[in-house]
Parts: sequence; C-alpha cells; structure tokens
Amino acid sequence: MNERWSDVLQPGSAPPALLRTRVVDAEEVLVLSYTADLRFFERIGLSEARAAGARVTVVHDLAADLVPAADVHHAGVHYTDVPVRCRGNGEFHPKLVVIAGPERAIVSIGSGNVTASGWHHNGELWTTLAADSGEWPDTFHELADWLLELPRFLYIDRFGAGRIAAAAATLTRHPARSTGPRLVHNLHTPITEQLPAPTGQVTDLLFASPFVDRQAAALRRLSTHFAAEQITFAVTANATADPDVMVTWADEGGADLYAIADTRYYHGKLVQWSDGDGTHALVGSANTTAAAMLRTTGDKHGNCELALLCQIGDGDLAPPLGESLDDADAVRKIVAEPQPETARDPETPRLLRAILDGSGVLVTVVADSPGAIRDLLLENQEPHALTLTGSDERVHRLRAEVTDTGGSLCHVALNDGSMIGPVRVTDPIAVVIRPGTVSPLEDHHLTDVLGDRRLSERLFEALKKLAAVRPTAPDASRAGTGQESGEWRQAAERTVGSALVRLALGYAAITGTAEGSDEGFDAGDVVDETDNDDDGIDLFDDEDEHDTGLGDPLTASGDPVTGFLTDPVTAARLARRIDTLLPQTPEWHTGALLALLRVAFLVAAGGGWPTLDQFVSVLLRVAEATPEDDDVKEARNAAVLVGLAILASEVTGWDDTTDAIVDAFERCQALAAVDPADIDNERVTHYCADLHIGFGVTLTADSLIDASPYLLTSSLVERAIESIGTEYRDLTLAAPRLLRIRSGGNPYGAAMRLLTRVAHLAPVAVYATSTRGQVYAVWQPKILTLQRYAANGNPITGSRHRLAVGPGAHIEASPPGTFETWRGSLPADLADQLRQANLLSHATPA
Repeated sequence: MNERWSDVLQPGSAPPALLRTRVVDAEEVLVLSYTADLRFFERIGLSEARAAGARVTVVHDLAADLVPAADVHHAGVHYTDVPVRCRGNGEFHPKLVVIAGPERAIVSIGSGNVTASGWHHNGELWTTLAADSGEWPDTFHELADWLLELPRFLYIDRFGAGRIAAAAATLTRHPARSTGPRLVHNLHTPITEQLPAPTGQVTDLLFASPFVDRQAAALRRLSTHFAAEQITFAVTANATADPDVMVTWADEGGADLYAIADTRYYHGKLVQWSDGDGTHALVGSANTTAAAMLRTTGDKHGNCELALLCQIGDGDLAPPLGESLDDADAVRKIVAEPQPETARDPETPRLLRAILDGSGVLVTVVADSPGAIRDLLLENQEPHALTLTGSDERVHRLRAEVTDTGGSLCHVALNDGSMIGPVRVTDPIAVVIRPGTVSPLEDHHLTDVLGDRRLSERLFEALKKLAAVRPTAPDASRAGTGQESGEWRQAAERTVGSALVRLALGYAAITGTAEGSDEGFDAGDVVDETDNDDDGIDLFDDEDEHDTGLGDPLTASGDPVTGFLTDPVTAARLARRIDTLLPQTPEWHTGALLALLRVAFLVAAGGGWPTLDQFVSVLLRVAEATPEDDDVKEARNAAVLVGLAILASEVTGWDDTTDAIVDAFERCQALAAVDPADIDNERVTHYCADLHIGFGVTLTADSLIDASPYLLTSSLVERAIESIGTEYRDLTLAAPRLLRIRSGGNPYGAAMRLLTRVAHLAPVAVYATSTRGQVYAVWQPKILTLQRYAANGNPITGSRHRLAVGPGAHIEASPPGTFETWRGSLPADLADQLRQANLLSHATPA
C-alpha cells in the first residue's frame, strides 16, 4: 500500500466509513451483530460492500431481529443473512466487521449493532486493525480460529456456517508477520478468567457499560481482580442498572460513579486500567454483566462475546465524565426505568434458512423434534410437504420438491397449525458470485461516468441490457395489487447491479457520514441489546425507519449539470448518444426508460440539446408506458412530475397553443394521468437533484413538490390565466374551462373580447358581470352559446349560433347563424351538458 493506513482510516471509524474507503479489493465482507436492522444495512452498507467487489454475509441473533423479512429486499440474492442463536440460550452478542481481499484486510471489533443508532448515532467504541500481506497480524489468525469454531456453539444452518468459514479463510491466507492486540472471547473460558494479572499496583480502573447485571456480580469480580487504588464507573443516560446495587458496590470498593457528559446514549463497553506497564483496555461487545463476563458461551444463559485486549500506552479511551453521582437518587435520575426480566423461550421452533437446492428447496429449522414440522409455504402456492434429510441435535434439515426463486418469501407450517418464519429464500449461486461491474455506477460516481467517454458508453450498454430485463416469474393474479412490487427491481439488480436500478427508480443514495444528517433522530432514542438473565430488558431501535439524508445518487464534489454547462462538448456528445437509442426504446421496459430519462434530465439541464424536442421524446415514452409493478409505477409518477416541471419552465405563454412545448406538456400530462396523492416526495428529490442549476429555482425539490397538484391536474385554461391575467382586471377561474371577469361597461363586449382572446383554447366559456347586466358566452368549435342576465342575476334570454369562424367578428353586434333561442334561463339539458364539460359552474346562474 503506497499510502499509510492512517491516511485513509480515522481512529474509531464506524463500519459505514470503513466500507466507504474502498482500500481493499474485497472478496468477503462479514458482519456480526446482536441486533440487526437489515433494512438499514441494505440502505447503508450493502451497496458499499458490493461496490468493493465483496460477497456479503451478515450474522445476527434471530431473537433480536428488528425488521420482518417481508421488509427486507436483498437477502438471499445480494447477501447472505445468517440468523443464529446460542445453544445455551444466551445472546449472540459480538460486533465485528471483516473486509478481506487477496492482499489486504480490515477487521473492526466494537460495540455497535447493525442499526442506525449502533452505526451512526450512539457513542460506540470500535477498534480497527488494517494490514497488508507484509504486516499481517497474528490477531487475524486468532479471529479466523474463533470464526471456524463458532458454529459449534450456535444453532446455525450449514450454508451460513460455510459463509463464515469462507470469511475466516481470507484471514489465514498470509502468515502472521506482526503482533496485534490479543483476541478475547468466551467460547470456552469466561472473560474475567482471561484478563492478565496487573503489573504492580493498578492506580486507576474505569468501567463504561450501558448494562450492569442485577447483583453487580461482574463488577465485583473485576474490581477484586484489579484491586485498583481508584475505581470509576461512567454511567450513561438510559443505562440498565439498579441504582441501589450500583451505590452499594461503589461504597464497598471506594468507587466513584460519574454521569457521562454526552447527550448521546453511550453504548461503548470499556474496562480500562493503568499499572506499572502502562494503560490497558478491554474493548468489544462485553457488558459488565454475568452473562457476558462470568459465563462461557456453552454455559446456560451465557452470551457469545468478542473483544480485544489492547495496550494503549498513554492513551485514554474513557468517555467524558460529568457530574458525580453520590447517591442512589442521583443514579436513578439518569438510568432507565427498571423492567421485568424477559422470559427465555428456548423451545419455540425457529426457521433459520430456506435455500434453493437443485430441483427443490432445503429448509433448516430449530425444533425439539422434526416431527413437528410439516409443510413449506411459498407465496401464492399450495403447501409443499417437507421430508427430513438430516438432523444435528435440535437443528433439522428438510426438503420440499418445488421450484422457487431466490429472494422470495416463505414460511414453514407446523403440525399444530402454526407457522414459523418468514425468511427470504437464499439463491446459493447469486450470493457467492462476486458482484460484477456491468454498470459502471457500481464503481464510479455518476458525474465521473457521464464525463468519461468510455464509462458513459458502458452505462448506455448497461441501459440496453436493463431494457430487456423482465420479472423472472410474473404472476398475473397479483398485478395491480401492490404485492408484486419490487419483482422487476430484483431481476434488474441481478443483471446490471443495484446502482443503476437505484438511479432508474429514484432511490436516493445515502451520502451522509456517521456524523452526518440527524434527520428525524431524537438524541433520547437508543438501541441496545438484552443480556436477559441479568439485564432483564428488551430495548430496540424505536425509529421505524431512519434515513440519514437524501442526495443525488453516488454524488461527488461536483455535479453533472455544472460540468455540462462548462463542457458543452460532453453534453452534446451524450445528447447525440441518447438520440441514437430513441428508435430502440418502444420495446424497452419502463425501468430502463426511467434510467434513460434520469440521464436526459441532466443532459437537458446542461444544454446538451439546442431544443427540448428529443428530451420530449424520452419523456413521452415514459408517460405512455404501463408500469409493470408498483415500485416502477411510483418511480414513473415522480419522474413524470419532474419532466412536466422542466417543460413548464420553458413555456413563455400558456395561451400559445402553437408552442410545441405547451403541446408536449398537454400530451404528457394526459398520457401519464398521475394523481398528486400518488407522488413519492423522496423520489422527486432524487430525480430533480441538480436540475435547478440549469432550469432555475422551480426545479428545486420544495418548489416541485408544492407545485405538483398544479403541474399534474391543471387544465390548459387554468395555465393560460397566468399569461393573460395581467391583461384583464379581476380575471378568475370559476370552473376548469370557465373564466369570470368584472366589466366597467357593456358586459357583452367584455365577454366577447375575452372569449375571442381565448377561443383557441376551446371549448371555453366566459362569464362577464357589470352594473349594466351579465353575459355568459361559450365557444365550442363552430357553436357560440349566449345567455343574458339582468344586473341582479335574473336570466333574460339566450341563443345559440353556428359560426364559420370564431367569435372575434361579433364583438360589437349580435352574431348571425341563430339556430336556437329561449327566454329565461338556459335549457336544463343544455346546462347539464355545459356543466359536464366544465364550462358552467353550479355557482353561475343558469
């Protein structure tokens, strides 16, 4: 490595930052966590890991899942989800990230769960080891040994264990050439029994842990082991601890309790002490609880923990300390309310995996007996009988003869009539193939792709492949129900990668860092884990779905529009390339058309075309397309809105129907027929990113969203008022095609002059009022309808006329061609026809 690791990795970097560095040509990314929000992981970590070229595996405690499988979209196809449970019925609690390639690897061991809080918002502690082949630390080999032995202590399926073993193999491909921090785990020996004897007197000892067991047994054991002159416990807000027990422990050992001076929930776990050999720290996943510190993973109710024993010299990992907590009442003010112990449930059957297996599906279930397991349930199919193929104590493997696809949802039915699951079916081929680079957006920023001739050509070739993608198993019975949403997306991502599909469907990329946007986050929100037996509380990520911010996909420091405006040659080159694709687009899938339109938005904003004619062609293709599923439909609606806004920004006069842009707007609006209530604001934000640079402030997201009802539903007459409103005093719209005006003189002349002005928008009507009377005039091609009223609104007389030309020749005198007259109000049948045509309002006298 030419640069130093410290140049690319910041101390304590959270996993998202490590994944974004792209300094490892990664073959494997392995993530271990207790609590796992896989929906969050798919948004934040998955694309980064796959963009690095890695196979991705996420191992987590199945008892702590935050998101149901139905809300997870990529498991089983783009990464392997490995739910596990400790055989001793403790918590699977390690926090680990491995990013490993042929010559380099990054390993990070810490305290943060795979959640928005754990990877972004909480105070966490991460220790990162990074090495080239020439400096490979022995810690990597220790970790590989632990990973290989780990499945023996877990309820886990064979495929998941194989994925863990594959990651372990990458950590032993080079001999150990340096000494790293010592790996500490509790598979066989409690952590407290592995701590070194102090060198001389321990001068100070500090604990930080958001969980303390109910008897403070772990604290007492650790305090006795170190026998420090000064002991400090840093208490976070919302900690799970008994105030009376904490104060009793402090009094017994002469310890001090301090609140952590940080508004964030501090979730880091730290035991730090100083002796004659310097300062040492135990950092990782282990809280100061009996389940974590005093038991092995094989013990009943013992957790599975992972930590590092570090020599930190003159360093200090302690969190900032605030006020002293001198009594139980002071402690009680900041810790969480006590909760009853959570009942443990080791007997309930659990579905670990369903995986494609030749002509069938193999499921792995944890249950006391395989006899309790009956059928495999796939979406919209009859039950499929399961046949036992093997067992490993309580882990049973059963097979059903059925064809399915990776990523689909399934349950398993039990003999008592209940169901377990769901899980996403794993495609064992898809998840182990390293991501390709069919679309250059997998590896490059959009700005770089558009600005580079070679990369942009690869993008257009990927677009053509995307155009041919269709859902693998369309189900006509589900069309239009919303259940089929996402089928095309999954098939498309397998073909061209996720980045181009996100571009097409309006999924904005996450551009914030761990310290980035706190949109929607309350500093009081926390996400933590259960140590059960000792902690007795279930805490969870209480944010249903937390986004860290919206931005242009794969945004870089610049933006395409500015680049095109300063480089018209590139803008024109891309415009010409889009022109060559247009003849092929009638057969394209809507999703591919959306991707092409997204690029066309940027090229048009950058001045790639001298006129918008070719851009209009792409937009109309999208407007007239029939989306195949709800996901594509939502994207198409948002893209059409942005396209209409672009056209509107170029219109000089809405009453000029000879303007090709006005005509294109009308056609696009009518073809798309989008209801403003169906607009997804986040997708609009995606599609309009940077367009205001070329088209003005009306193309900002806020302006667009505010204007969506007008852009999507306004009539041509409504829009024409914008152009002619300054010419006529008190001009209002009384109905979609009825203009109302107040006149200071003869109402007939006023009505006929305005009707002549807007006759090209026919059918159209004008209602003119004055102190001298009122006139209602309607122009429908070749037919003029007139109704006269007294000043008080009472109807007087009316008539209809056939005119060879428009009403302009009859402003001063009554028109010829009369074929119907009446006294009083409009005939009832005629009034009904005019109302149905939006030419008469109920508030207008008939």
